[in-house]
Amino acid sequence: MPYGTLFVNILGAFVLSFLMSLGIYKLEFPKSFMLFFATGFIGSFTTFSTFMYETIVLSEESFTLYSLLYLSISIILGLLFAFLGYALGRMGS
Repeated sequence: MPYGTLFVNILGAFVLSFLMSLGIYKLEFPKSFMLFFATGFIGSFTTFSTFMYETIVLSEESFTLYSLLYLSISIILGLLFAFLGYALGRMGS
């Protein structure tokens, strides 16, 4: 199981959602700046292409169950942490 990629992607989902929410609702940065920051810095931190590659490799190496588990955990936890980051960034606004 590629734990490093899983951790980085979940952390990236949280940080991106938190900063975007904070920047839009509290700090009122221009949306163009937030988009640049999100795609330029946070986007480069996360590893979606690595995630896809590792999913395929797990499946190809007859670890189909691990492949599906990795895919499911990544999506579910990624969405959960993205929602948490968004909610925390917007808190009090």
